[in-house]
Order: sequence, then C-alpha cells, then structure tokens
Amino acid sequence: NTALSYDVVLLLHNSIDMNMFLFYEKTEKLLNEVAVGRHEAFKHIKVLVYWILALTFMLVIGAGVIFVVGAFYPIKAIADGARRVLNGEYNVGFNARTSGEAGDIAEAFNLLENSVNESHLHIEKKTGEFEVVIESARKNVDALTDLADIAGESLSQKEIYMSAINISILNTGAAAAAIYTLDEKGALKFKAASGIGGSFGDEVSLIPPGERLSVWVDGTSELFLKDINEYPDGRLKSALSTRGYTSVLSYPIPYNKAVVGIILLIFNDSESLVLSSGSFLKTVASFVGASTGHINFFYEEHARKNFLDSIVQQSPLGTAVFATDGTALMLNATLKRMLGVPKDEDFVGKYKLFEDNILDSNGLLKMIRESFEGHINEALVDYDPSQLTWYDYQGSRMSLKIKSFPIYDAGGEIISVALIYEDKAVFPDVIDLHGGTH
Repeated sequence: NTALSYDVVLLLHNSIDMNMFLFYEKTEKLLNEVAVGRHEAFKHIKVLVYWILALTFMLVIGAGVIFVVGAFYPIKAIADGARRVLNGEYNVGFNARTSGEAGDIAEAFNLLENSVNESHLHIEKKTGEFEVVIESARKNVDALTDLADIAGESLSQKEIYMSAINISILNTGAAAAAIYTLDEKGALKFKAASGIGGSFGDEVSLIPPGERLSVWVDGTSELFLKDINEYPDGRLKSALSTRGYTSVLSYPIPYNKAVVGIILLIFNDSESLVLSSGSFLKTVASFVGASTGHINFFYEEHARKNFLDSIVQQSPLGTAVFATDGTALMLNATLKRMLGVPKDEDFVGKYKLFEDNILDSNGLLKMIRESFEGHINEALVDYDPSQLTWYDYQGSRMSLKIKSFPIYDAGGEIISVALIYEDKAVFPDVIDLHGGTH
C-alpha cells in the first residue's frame, strides 16, 4: 500500500468540499427555481380559475338576459295587453311571432281577443238596437201620457181624435192618419184626419159596408197592414191611391168588448213602418175607444140626469133622489115645502136618509134598502118633520105614502134610489068601481 501524502489527502478533501458546496449550491438553486416555477404555475392556475369563474358568471348573466328578453318581456307584454283589454281597449294584438311558449301564449291570447272583439261588436250592435227600442218606447209612453192628460182635461171627442192622430203620426213614421167610427147601419163615418189634405174628409166622409174590410168590424182585434191595391174598390182606395199612398196599417177601436170604429195609419211605403208601430197603434186605439166611450157615457148620464131632474122638479108629489150611502142628491120644491126645510138651508148633500129617525122607527129604512137591491116598495107612515133628531125642519105632521124604487145607469147598474112622498090629505085615495084604490 502506498501511503497518500498529506497534500494529496488535503487536496482530495478540499476537492470533496468544493464539490459538496457546488452540489448544495446547485441543489438550492434548483429548489429555488422549482419553488419559483411552482409559484408561477400556481399563479397562472389561479388567474385561469378567475377567468373561468368570470366567464362562467358572464355566461350566466348572458343566459339570464336572453331569458328575460326572450321569455319575461313577451310574457310581460302579453300581461300588459290583457290589462288593456280588461280596461276596455280592443284590437290590442299580441306578438305571436315570438318563439317558444311565449309565442304560443300570444297566439292563444290573439284568438281569445278576436272572440272578445266579436262579442263586443255583437253586444254593441244589440245595445244600439235596445237603445233604439227603449227610446221609441219612451217616446211612446210620453205620447200616451200627453194623450191621457188631454183626455183628463177635455170632454171633446174631436180633440181626443186629433191628439191620437197627431201622436200616431209623430211616433210611427206614418205620413197621415184618420179615424172612423161605426154607425148604426154598419158604415164607417169620418171623424178626423191629419197629413192627408183638408178635402179627404169630404171625399171619404162615409165608407159603406161594401167598401170596407170586414175584419174592421167583426170583433177581431188584429192589426192589418195592407197594400192599397188589396182594398175593395171605392172612395177610400181611390182617395189614397190618387195621393200616392201605398199601404195602410189599421186597427179596430174597441170599447166594451165591441168594435166602435177604426184608426188608420197611412204610409208612402211599407218600409217606413217603424218597429213599434203595431203595438203603439193598438194602445192608441184602445185608449181612444175607452176615452170616447167614457165621454159618450158621461153625456148619456148627463142627459139622463137632466131628464130625471126635470121630472123630479115638475112632479106634483114630493120627490127626492138619494145616493147609495143615503145622501140626498136632488129634491123638488114640493118636498122641501112639505118638510119645512128653511130657505137658507141646503137639503141636497146635507140630509142623510139613513139618519132619519122617523123612517127608522117605523121600519121604512129596511124597505128603502131593498130598493138599492132592485125592489120597488111602498108604505104608509105618520111623519112629523119637527121630530127629526138631526134636522131643524118645521113641517106639519102628515100621513104619507112613501114609494121607493131604484134608478139605473146606462150600464144597468143601480146608482141611486128615488122616493116619492104622497101626502094623503092632499091626494086621498080614489075608490074605483072594482073596490080598489089608486
């Protein structure tokens, strides 16, 4: 073995130390580079993650925007349109070109809106028709009210005829109108007309039975719209044709379940006949029949009353007429003198038959009440007017034969009772050859 020298060993030791130092230095440098590289790599990864998160967030925001624009806004627009429809707007229109469910919803809403629009137009049309009918009915009611007012203020048949004719023309669109009444021979007699010329009444003053429609007077209460050419030849047809009229709407005038005349609405053409003319004419005809019938009844009753009053006043016997409640309606001077009624006292309206204590105590009130049921009765009574409880009459005591009988109106109803007071001292019974008295 060769022994190494100290210098060689020292040199070798130094070489090893140098190599170890270099190794450590390189290793540390390498570790530093690795650490720096790892740090840089982590830093790049972190930045990349941030970018990924940022891009993801942006994608989410973008998707949200797309959703809002593509879905929310169309739905909101549909909702706004629906609100406008509910607020009364029509023909709004929904955007059905939008894709997806929103487009389907918009298309469905458009179909619904079209249906609503059609219903709205139909309702508007019907409402307009109803408004026309209501306005026509209102005018008719106002016209009939005016006619009723005139009838309530007047006893003139002519005035009622003219009022009925004028409101009929005004409310039905007729060019003219006329009224005829039925006479005892079955002919129709002219009463009034308007819009047809002043000479019409002279030309057609009478429509003989052969020149009229039989339905006018056979009791059938029906409306008849006829072309002029359908009428029987005669004065009426000739007068209307020469004046250019083409059609006539007629209705019988009823009263007390009988036909008393006709009312005619005369048109230039049938198209001018308004919807409510028929029912309005029926009402006017019925009103004319009732009004003129009551006027006739009034005049008949007035004539009957005047006739009865003249009989009562001219009777040599004491005579009085009493209402159904016993109130005195009339008496003659003879009875007033017999009872001793003071000159300044009004017997009529004050004296009450059923308060007469003398008649009551003698049982005559029962007899008189039977006359209100249609019986004719008579009885004898001693009558002293000064003994009346409620009246201060000064007549002398009398032996009276009192006869009671009913009085009927034109309709056959009992409206009053007449009493005849016969003073036996003034009119004694006369004995005839057969032993009777009268």
